[in-house]
Amino acid sequence: MEPDEILARVTTLMKKVFENENLIITMATTNKDVEEWDSLNYTAIISEIEKSFSIKFRMREFLEFKNVGDIVKTISTKIK
Repeated sequence: MEPDEILARVTTLMKKVFENENLIITMATTNKDVEEWDSLNYTAIISEIEKSFSIKFRMREFLEFKNVGDIVKTISTKIK
């Protein structure tokens, strides 16, 4: 799966969690870019991603994500 395909799926999941269909997500998006992105919603995003892609993140991985691009890259390595 290509990074842009992963990003599209992650974007869909984030729109669902944040309940905001107008949300624009890029590889550079961080928690500072999305008002609703707090620790509770971050946990929900991680959970939705794990279910959607049938993967599991280690705690250290998701604590070190700096932006959506980091999430996409990690997903890419886990689904290969």
